[in-house]
Amino acid sequence: MSNVKIAAMDAEDLEVVASYVQDAIIFVKDIDYLAQQKQLNLAINRCHNETDVGKNRSKRSHAGLVFSHVEKMQVQNIDRDNPKKVLSLLDVSFKETELPSGIIELKFANNASIKLEVSCLELHMADLGETWVSDVKPNHSL
Repeated sequence: MSNVKIAAMDAEDLEVVASYVQDAIIFVKDIDYLAQQKQLNLAINRCHNETDVGKNRSKRSHAGLVFSHVEKMQVQNIDRDNPKKVLSLLDVSFKETELPSGIIELKFANNASIKLEVSCLELHMADLGETWVSDVKPNHSL
């Protein structure tokens, strides 16, 4: 069982978390923005890029990704009316606006993105449950 639990409180921390969630698969239905709580919750299928299980294979697990202090969320090229659509996460970045505020951007394949205006950077990621081996290994350049 994988047990990765990690948090990010600044841009440097976020780079580490981004490396753990790169190539995650997310169903549109698993994007849960709670405006009242100022929180975005994502249920992801995380690719364990840190573990080598052989050519054209990868280890995966379910994980939760929680963004706090979200003032506003914008989506691009994500059809919320298509809940079974699968998104492939390529990168997560942070651009500071006025310390500690900024914009977190989640970039997905096919020019899709989520931009979060945050009053400060705080996110948590934790693996949930057992891992499994997939016969599909992501192969792309950023």
